[in-house]
Amino acid sequence: MSSQLNVREEASPRPSSLERGPDLSKGYGVTRLVLVARDPRWLHVYWEVAPDTWTVAEILFGPGIRDTGKTILRFRAVGDGVLFDVGVRLEARNWYARMPTPAGHWKAELGLMLADGRFALLAVSNEVRMPSGRVSDAVDDKRSFRKAKVEKVHELSAGIGLVAGSLGLARAMSRRWRFVGGGSSWQEHP
Repeated sequence: MSSQLNVREEASPRPSSLERGPDLSKGYGVTRLVLVARDPRWLHVYWEVAPDTWTVAEILFGPGIRDTGKTILRFRAVGDGVLFDVGVRLEARNWYARMPTPAGHWKAELGLMLADGRFALLAVSNEVRMPSGRVSDAVDDKRSFRKAKVEKVHELSAGIGLVAGSLGLARAMSRRWRFVGGGSSWQEHP
């Protein structure tokens, strides 16, 4: 005789917009361009261009620049003068960019390359220092202290902890057994 469970699934009602809260804003009405170092060669860039920035840009460069200009992220190596452009989609609102050299200090500008060759600047980023991409030469006293403690524990355990394979473990335990006298406090009674 088989028994079957009678499970009734009820659809959970979708929460109303009041229950789940308001939708997240697409923007904050502030023009900004932010660089974040991902690793020694890559930067993550995100941006927002506020409506008043577009108004000023159209006054300075003419109406319709948003439709006719090509969106560019312009990267500058601080101190070196290294400069290169990356074409991006403005609507993406973020981008990853590979730097030509590891490490260094970088800044960026977001703007539009106009048909006549002018660059319509919309936002300037923070300066970011890329990680070096190599092992640090710095000596960490905390780690050397831990290493000394690990070595002391290993010494006190007669080296049993760091043996290769089960044969090595058997030999180490045999040495340890001989060292403590081979005896035990447990005795068999006839």
